Amino acid sequence: MRRYMKAGILLTALLAVIVSAMTIEGVRWRIGVGVMKVTGDLPDISWGEFVEWVGPGSPVYLDRLLFDPDPRSALRNLRYATAEDSRAGEALFVQHCAACHGANGEGVNAPSLKQMVTNTDWDLYRTIRYGISGTAMPAHDLPNPGIWQVMTYLKTLATPSQAASLQFDGVATDYATTSPAAGKDWVTYSGGYEGWRYSSLDMVNRDTVSRLKLSWMRQSQSNYDKFESNPLVADGIM
Repeated sequence: MRRYMKAGILLTALLAVIVSAMTIEGVRWRIGVGVMKVTGDLPDISWGEFVEWVGPGSPVYLDRLLFDPDPRSALRNLRYATAEDSRAGEALFVQHCAACHGANGEGVNAPSLKQMVTNTDWDLYRTIRYGISGTAMPAHDLPNPGIWQVMTYLKTLATPSQAASLQFDGVATDYATTSPAAGKDWVTYSGGYEGWRYSSLDMVNRDTVSRLKLSWMRQSQSNYDKFESNPLVADGIM
């Protein structure tokens, strides 16, 4: 019995260390999506994907699933969306995909990808990762973050009209990974990945805070008992 008690104490201490490394908000949403997965509300996301994506450094933000359980609209490639990722994705595309889809995605022995680039990130991910049953499209188990980089490259193949209709892919990685204390942007719920909820901007201070006035508001139609949100600012755009 004492052996089990010691093991339980050690496990509790380990969990406490892990939890302490995250912000309270980070722990809260992870518990929330964990409950959703356990209760079967996220059937399209495998347990392997869930375990990989629920931790820090994930290519997608699972916290969005708390408000929209459909991964097609909730999950977007935010972390691997830079020009460097696009170049890496192009190299992978040439190696694994161009033989069938053509060097520019125009289609050779397989359909053109020109129309697929407007698909949601989730649909693109599933198609690349698991293939399409009953067709010649195979599954591709590319090492992380290969699939996400290929997706970023595919979006560069869009025509101007398609590019205008592409979904909003969030902010570039260099914004999201830069401390909010180092700049003017506020790109996640807590400002940045660190979760500091702190900005280095100094126009609002003890002397000026009394002059703040309401500039914009929106009345939510939600019937949630508790509703929390804040505006996001990227490159000076709210």
